[in-house]
Amino acid sequence: MNRNKSILITILFALSSSFFYAGEELPPSSLSGNSEAIDDSELGFQYGAYHEVTFSVSREHMCMISETSIVYCHGSNLYGQLGPLFAPWNGKLDLTDFGNPSKLSTGLKHSCALTDRSLVVCWGTMSGSSSELPLDEHQISRIPVIVEIDGPVKTISSGNEFACAITYSGKVECWNSLNSNHSPIPTFSVTPPHDDFFVSDITSGGGKVCIISNSGNISCSFEDLGNSSFQEITTKPLEISNVSSAIANEMSLCILSDDGVVNCKQWGILEQL
Repeated sequence: MNRNKSILITILFALSSSFFYAGEELPPSSLSGNSEAIDDSELGFQYGAYHEVTFSVSREHMCMISETSIVYCHGSNLYGQLGPLFAPWNGKLDLTDFGNPSKLSTGLKHSCALTDRSLVVCWGTMSGSSSELPLDEHQISRIPVIVEIDGPVKTISSGNEFACAITYSGKVECWNSLNSNHSPIPTFSVTPPHDDFFVSDITSGGGKVCIISNSGNISCSFEDLGNSSFQEITTKPLEISNVSSAIANEMSLCILSDDGVVNCKQWGILEQL
């Protein structure tokens, strides 16, 4: 996969996503992390202190990994999605007890990180619905907790009210529960359309998830996985080949092909293919 192309599609899709807090749209500088530099002892984004691809944008918050492996988050913290150490609209997390964070993925009311020890930690809540009603405090984990996944994890992806991880064996484990009572455990798995489909990457948006094979094929589930009570989710292969990478949000899926062409379609159109 061409890394520059992957960076490009990630940035373009993030910038095109709606990102709001306190009823106001964030300025472009908040999406890129290029806000005014402040003293390192304060919470907030530092100018020039972030790698291109180590950020994740959700509807009401975003998170970035700094060059010193500190995770900074910005936006709403109503559900603990900025972490335990925060000032208004800003959060700061040191996850080095779990390893250095290498990837972030944010959902509607939660944040997850993958570390270089192949561990996944999450904070915030997955309430199982898109309701904005206040939750009881026991339904929220304001500190990062390890997700109990069987096997080392290769990558992660969050939808609105769930998250998934791909293990190095190619298994896709997902969970739609996150609270202060216990560490999250996978509640369902996503299965490929056939045995020859070895899962190498994943993308989630809204309640949907798509998996990509090492041979460049893509297969998606169109159920609302945030409310799923099934233990196994089947996927439908799309008639699209030579997929290099893909990225999803609530409304649509964008696919980058090996020849550098980006093709975006709404979920409703894809479901009819």
